[in-house]
Amino acid sequence: MTTVLAKTILLGTGCAAMLMLLAGCATLTREQCLQGDWYGIGVADGQQGRTLERLDGHRRACRDTPAVVDEAAYRAGRDIGLVSYCTPVSGYRVAEGGRRYAGVCPVAIEPRFMAGFVLGEQVRETRLALSTAESRLADLERELETKRDEVAAMEEEIAGYDDRYDISGPERTLRLLRREARALREDVLDARYAVERARETLTDVQARTSLQLQALQS
Repeated sequence: MTTVLAKTILLGTGCAAMLMLLAGCATLTREQCLQGDWYGIGVADGQQGRTLERLDGHRRACRDTPAVVDEAAYRAGRDIGLVSYCTPVSGYRVAEGGRRYAGVCPVAIEPRFMAGFVLGEQVRETRLALSTAESRLADLERELETKRDEVAAMEEEIAGYDDRYDISGPERTLRLLRREARALREDVLDARYAVERARETLTDVQARTSLQLQALQS
């Protein structure tokens, strides 16, 4: 295969991949564009907390169709959709799920959304702390298991020597390995305690924020 031909094939493959990527990023299907339910599309986008930039994406998705974008209907639908998005429960779920808030809520109802968002952030941060503690515990337990294997291997090695060999060196190594194993056992115990505390904290935070969220809904 010549260099020119190879480059041509690679270029063609790259272009095809780019076209597939662009197609996958389309905000609407051709059928949705032709159906033209711009009010309904706006409602759906509002319910998902989409910004008005989403409308530009719809225009791009429909530019190769005869569809005409009805911006007024879209905006009216989006305003309705935002009413159901900008609630304390929605704010809580957005933050708890680690999703981004794009500042789309109208000024009059944004405080209620943000109140829920703050509660969701508290739960998410506490859950992340638990995950970090669990990861550290798992790492330490693996290290301890490896160290125990090293101790066992050194003990076996020393047991295989007879009186003709000077085992002072291996014995020093074994003492060092045992000290390291003891230190790791202490670290594992501390890490287990940290995990238990993190779990208790998460339970407390979930219970507290649940009550606060209920109060916000009343």
